[in-house]
Amino acid sequence: MFVGSKAYIFLSCRVHPGESNASWVMKGTLDHLLSDSKEAHALRDAYIFKVIPMLNPDGVINGNHRCSLTAEDLNRRWLVTCPKLHPTIYHTKGMLQFMKLMQRTPLVYCDYHGHSRRKNVFLYGCSPSLSWMGDDADNPSTLSDKTEDQGYKVAIHSTSEV
Repeated sequence: MFVGSKAYIFLSCRVHPGESNASWVMKGTLDHLLSDSKEAHALRDAYIFKVIPMLNPDGVINGNHRCSLTAEDLNRRWLVTCPKLHPTIYHTKGMLQFMKLMQRTPLVYCDYHGHSRRKNVFLYGCSPSLSWMGDDADNPSTLSDKTEDQGYKVAIHSTSEV
């Protein structure tokens, strides 16, 4: 398949250094995507994956829980970034802006996080109709039905104990 026709999926992880469980989920994702399974082959044939496995390496190396070396929560620096103070966020945002400029906006952006108190698996999604960005309303996943899908608010919990 010609690379130019593939949609992009963007995955990032570990913007909060203390969420080490997010790294394990990312590892599982990468292990699966790189495997020889039929599903993995189909995913690689259909999509181009852009992966940033650790958005806050300085915070991780220094044992911080939520902040970078500048004592800032990098997840709150997306609107205004500085290349010297927030290099990973600055360059990730730049890559996403470049992809948009090239009309290659990712079909999915999934940022892996962990939680200090919630157990099992849960998901939070963004509401395109409530977004401050006009382009979100044009997301391919919402083109057919502009009504709000409340499914993004649902937490998925496992009932079995591990």
